[in-house]
Amino acid sequence: MKVSEVQAGRKLSLEIKQVHDNLFLPEKSFNIEQEISILQSQLTGEIFITNQQDSWVIEGVNQDNQNKLLDLIDRSLPRLCWVMALQPNLQTPDTIFLQVHEFPNKLYLPNEKIEIGIDERIVDDIRDRHLRKSEPIDKIIEWLNKKILLPHPKNNQLKRALLQAGNKIKNSLESSFQLWGNGIVINIKKTADNKFLINRVERARQPKDINEQRPMIILEADIYFCDASIAGSLRGNIQTELDDIVKKSDSYLALWQEYNNIERKIIWDNAREFGWLKYVKQIALKNGNYRFKLENTVNRKKELKAKFKLLRENPTLSLEVNKKPPNFSHDKDDNNEQDSGLLKREFSQDGKSFLGEVVEIDSQKLEIEIKPSNADDEEITPPHQGYIFISLLGDRIRLQRRTLAESAIRMAQNPMPQLALLLENHAVSFRRTRNIKPITKEVKKLFNGLSPTPRQEEAINIALNTPDIALIQGPPGTGKTKVITAIEARLAEEAEDANRSVNHRILLTSYQHDAVENAAERTTLFQLPAVRIGGKKGKNSELDNVDRWRRERIQRVRASLAHLPKLTGQETLRKVKQLTAMYQLTPGNQEDTVKLLKDIYELTICCISPDLSDQLLQLSQELKQNRSHLNQEDSEKRELALKAVQGIRVTWATFSDDGDENALKALARLKPLDILSKEEEDLLKQAGVWVEESEPLFLGELADLQQKLLERLIPKETQPVTTPVANPKILDLFKQVRLSLDDYVKQSPDGIEGVLTEYLNDLETDPEEVARTIRKYTVVLAATCQPVV
Repeated sequence: MKVSEVQAGRKLSLEIKQVHDNLFLPEKSFNIEQEISILQSQLTGEIFITNQQDSWVIEGVNQDNQNKLLDLIDRSLPRLCWVMALQPNLQTPDTIFLQVHEFPNKLYLPNEKIEIGIDERIVDDIRDRHLRKSEPIDKIIEWLNKKILLPHPKNNQLKRALLQAGNKIKNSLESSFQLWGNGIVINIKKTADNKFLINRVERARQPKDINEQRPMIILEADIYFCDASIAGSLRGNIQTELDDIVKKSDSYLALWQEYNNIERKIIWDNAREFGWLKYVKQIALKNGNYRFKLENTVNRKKELKAKFKLLRENPTLSLEVNKKPPNFSHDKDDNNEQDSGLLKREFSQDGKSFLGEVVEIDSQKLEIEIKPSNADDEEITPPHQGYIFISLLGDRIRLQRRTLAESAIRMAQNPMPQLALLLENHAVSFRRTRNIKPITKEVKKLFNGLSPTPRQEEAINIALNTPDIALIQGPPGTGKTKVITAIEARLAEEAEDANRSVNHRILLTSYQHDAVENAAERTTLFQLPAVRIGGKKGKNSELDNVDRWRRERIQRVRASLAHLPKLTGQETLRKVKQLTAMYQLTPGNQEDTVKLLKDIYELTICCISPDLSDQLLQLSQELKQNRSHLNQEDSEKRELALKAVQGIRVTWATFSDDGDENALKALARLKPLDILSKEEEDLLKQAGVWVEESEPLFLGELADLQQKLLERLIPKETQPVTTPVANPKILDLFKQVRLSLDDYVKQSPDGIEGVLTEYLNDLETDPEEVARTIRKYTVVLAATCQPVV
């Protein structure tokens, strides 16, 4: 925590300046929010500030601030002080604004270590309310350090904290106390074995009444947080005990190691015994498979026959195809680490290898058809010539995961370090947990409104309140799946009651696909199904499970809609949406738009706000009036212009009479129509100002212009086809009308039908988005053990 983040103590603001100089030098001696100390010299009585490197004699910038400074020194209370602002600039200020926090006392314990433990309950609480669920314990300790502890300005070993306890300062650490930090308060108690343990983490709040507040003091000591969980204590003590246990012949972990070594040896031996098949040609088939033509070796027919038999008897055996054969040159030795070298690398030396499974073997033609088994996003083509051999990639990953798991358990480096002792049938310590009630109304619903049997209730209770692993065993038909669903429901309820995120809260897992699918199909929490992750090859189990739920929902919603009475409000909304959508796509002419506005006005007059109804009516009337007015005005102007063009004189005999006047008249009537080019306008101007007695040379051009203008002004029988454009103002009004009508329908009995119809439409038309949404918010994920790892 930074000193500037402290909210406690008596606060005092000061403005100070130097006594012997105008500026605080050297440059960059101070930063905003930097902690400083205010002290008084015992020799001279001068007051000075220090940043632990330099010091400056100071005084208040005025009498008021000087009095505050003197009173602060006279009180001589423990205090924290930091820089609020620097003026006129950050480099070389002449004025410093300080914030001071005074406290009634200080507990100084330079030789005492205060170790504050964090157990599982507090770890879970901090993860749920303040950090991410996956944060490790060291990150939580780091977070507490930043929130609670203040670094010491002089001693790196010591830390400072704001302590609130009883009135007797010396006895503050004898029982329980609080440490106040940046936005949080931690309640700490002393356990029976004389250790400090966080009991609760709360958000900091200021007391309503000054009398509520107990004295808060500064604690200076070697303070630190530590892992006091079962996991933390076990990690420190379990290793020696486990080393002794594993040496015994009946140790589970020892048997685990031995089994891994045996299986590794068997895998190695089988791959080595099979060797490889050399092929000389590969053909890509239309079905996506590949056919490999094997090398014809006369003296190896018996060996090929044995390999073909092995492949036929093991159709799911994973094969690898590569340019080079695998290296089996290591000497076979049960304890030789080179044996496991095959499991620690891929054969492919030039990128990823082609992997697949045998589809068909033709021993007469020496051909093998292989179906690719690489991931869908990996399009790997086998080399034209190469070798086929048993792939150890899957075995390598599987055995590597198993080895890492065994090591993590044996070294107590997993989230449940006591697991090793449990597996070895040794007693373990229990973590602090709150007792969870096994039966609620939600659980009874799962049992058709009845209570579960006493044995089922006992199983639910044990599962909920066992701090590590609970095993429930029962023959078929005893309701194990219902018990699982009830446990899931209670865990989800507990998370929701504690304001924790419930999505992806629970994992259903098993070694068998069918067991996972059976439990997942019967799981529905908060009306959402469990989402299957992974599944059998060639089967999209996740989509099947979610799609099954989607189809059931569609049937239920359809049945609900069928029983609803036909209501006019919803029908009106649908019709208005259709009409406005049609206008946006095909606006039509102005006359069509006027009719559309009038129709929507009549449909919605009692369902939308009066203001919107008035806008619909007003807009339709404006369009109608503008259309008739504009058409009439335009028609009159064009008719006058046409007459003026017809009066243009284009021969010398007529032009010499009144040609100039008629040219100017035509120009005046044509300009408002904006149909003249600049050259045409100049020609008419030239004719209008002609005063010579001789025949002008432009009469031919004037005759051509007259003909062009007549063609422009006389309407043709066939008008060009134009595409109407929707009016943005009308589109905006239609949007407001739809929203207003939608609100009206939702607040009326018609709203039930509207919501169900919209829900049904989403379910039917967008299954992929439904699947994505459910996967994001579902409480339960289901997967076999392999994908889980």
